[in-house]
Amino acid sequence: NDARTNIAIALSAAEHGATIANYVEASAMTFDGKKVTGVKAVDNMSGEEFEIKAKKVILAGGPYTDLMRKME
Repeated sequence: NDARTNIAIALSAAEHGATIANYVEASAMTFDGKKVTGVKAVDNMSGEEFEIKAKKVILAGGPYTDLMRKME
């Protein structure tokens, strides 16, 4: 069951220190030179825009990966 697998992955990530969120969309990547340092994001429930900084960014967009790669 895909939903259960995704929930298990999210919970495991949270147990290891990750912050998880639902209804949040990455709108752009942020850079320091050529290195990706995070993303600009939008909360699709409230419309709030904010930046998420990260040591590592993984493009895990499934069928939307090509759209995400265009942000690079």
